[in-house]
Amino acid sequence: MDDGLNNDARLAVIKKRLRLMSQFAQQINMSKWAEQSAAAQDRYIRIRGESLRAVSLNDSSPLCGFGKSGDAKTVATVLRHFDDEGRTPRKLAKKDHERKRERRLQSYIIKQALMSQRNLLGKNTFECLSREFDKLVFALDEVSFGDNNNAPVIRCDLLAVGQVGDEIFPVVVELKSNRQLERLDDQLEIAARHVVATYQEAKQLLEAVTGLKLNSQRIGKVLVWPGKRERPETTEFRRNNPDIKFVEYGDEYYQNPADVTFKLRD
Repeated sequence: MDDGLNNDARLAVIKKRLRLMSQFAQQINMSKWAEQSAAAQDRYIRIRGESLRAVSLNDSSPLCGFGKSGDAKTVATVLRHFDDEGRTPRKLAKKDHERKRERRLQSYIIKQALMSQRNLLGKNTFECLSREFDKLVFALDEVSFGDNNNAPVIRCDLLAVGQVGDEIFPVVVELKSNRQLERLDDQLEIAARHVVATYQEAKQLLEAVTGLKLNSQRIGKVLVWPGKRERPETTEFRRNNPDIKFVEYGDEYYQNPADVTFKLRD
């Protein structure tokens, strides 16, 4: 898969988008947005490449925007999207069952992190990674490298900051609702390479969101997928990717994300 990193014009666009996202993060910080209490009400402000978005964390409308688009340039406008009478988050199509399960899980992880000062190592999230990280702090979701005019568009499900000892570094996280191996290695590796290629801009953004000061270009990689009986090709995939932390969660067909139990696959 072409990662697009040889395209200088595309890379310049991505860096510009990341710098703009840092400005949005600073705007949120200055607005005194109460993200913990907002998350408890299923409300989340997503920082996008060129805008902010009012997003639902409700299990019935996971990660859906409010209103027609929910996009805005200011926090004040986002708040109106949340609060305007008659505005409700869009629903996922019933036929989109597989995608909804994945989004429900992602939404739940984000909500629990925001309600715990962005800590991803808390109970019912990635507590199983506590032996791998001293800290794992949620930063952003659905981070896009590239856009419709600058393909390929590489998306990272979750972007976090990890700490091991004195080393503080970016962490890319991919969540899956099945154990298909197609492109998983590409998705994680290419996302990691984009963070490295835009490190100064990504560092500025991650620091603005989390308050942690990065000091390492090492990229942590975490793959989250359902636990089930493993096929030989899956075992080989894990063996060939020792730098990826493989996190498994409960029953693939869970009914309630709050019931999911995560474990690290050794």
